Amino acid sequence: MPKIIANTFSNLKKFFGTTATNKKHAVFVAFMSGFIRFGTIYLPFKWMSPYLGEHRKKTELDLLASPGQELRAWKTGNFIERVCEKMPWEAKCLVRAYILRYYLDRYKIPYVIHFGMAKGDENSDKPLLAHAWVKVGRYTVAGGDGHLPPADFVVIATYIPKSLEQQIT
Repeated sequence: MPKIIANTFSNLKKFFGTTATNKKHAVFVAFMSGFIRFGTIYLPFKWMSPYLGEHRKKTELDLLASPGQELRAWKTGNFIERVCEKMPWEAKCLVRAYILRYYLDRYKIPYVIHFGMAKGDENSDKPLLAHAWVKVGRYTVAGGDGHLPPADFVVIATYIPKSLEQQIT
């Protein structure tokens, strides 16, 4: 049996073997990843950026979160990453950040979304690399750290929840 068919059957078996709540969230994440991927390709970023939160320029921030909030954010981010890995379209860091932002707002967990840029390999066809990562408290819950070598991303934009904008200024 070809590998793609075996993987599809394996994924379907996992999906049908999980709880109804996980199925509901998996379908929602799959739908949103496609919707957001379409938007990131065909819509200007200035139309989509208000859905990330309040823009805070190039500031690196860490917002306080309780250990319970950090754990819930990590579990949610991990779930989103596992679902997005199975999509037939590209659902990488930016798409995952949008979806996780939705859940963190829903659970009232403070977050920071960072966008970064880094130089690519000299011999690569991509001279610049872009990345997005989401932090809750001290931890990066989606998108990896963003500051680890070899990438060493420089923060170019930061977003926080609109509900916290009044408290930080």
